[in-house]
Amino acid sequence: MNQYGYGTSENILTQTELERKIASGALPAWKQGSGKQVVMIQCVGSREASPREGRPYCSRVCCNHALKNIEALRSKDPEVSITVLYRDMRCYGFYEDQYREAREGGVLFVPYDTENRPEVTVTDGKVTVGFFEPMIQAVIQQDVDLLVLSTGMIPRPAADIAELFGVEQDDNGFLKELN
Repeated sequence: MNQYGYGTSENILTQTELERKIASGALPAWKQGSGKQVVMIQCVGSREASPREGRPYCSRVCCNHALKNIEALRSKDPEVSITVLYRDMRCYGFYEDQYREAREGGVLFVPYDTENRPEVTVTDGKVTVGFFEPMIQAVIQQDVDLLVLSTGMIPRPAADIAELFGVEQDDNGFLKELN
């Protein structure tokens, strides 16, 4: 993956990498009330027009994963400032409650579309995210301490397993679940 500056700074992670750092205690210690800025970008490489451009599907777990990590970051530092740039927040079950609680707790959710994707620059290790804020009709440039990318799932080749168990695969290569 080479989108949004991934791989150019240790301060640009995927949601899975963030979760591992939180669990292992490897995330740099933040003092409570330190004014840390975190931006999360949803649908990185997902829901694109064609498979050549990325993954044309929604993985249906990325938004929930982000909400879980938001809760973990806010429990570590309730004063951390978190902005989530999303195409559609797709929260299921109890995650709808987490989404509402995050919004009420000050997490800023800003929509974007494919014509106004966020832009990331890394200069001397400093990460800056630019995004269009539709409510004020302006581009905002935000220096961030951590940029977290929500990347979708990629199915492993499973034709042999699908055949062995008599399970169908969908057009994207995932095993179809039974209703």
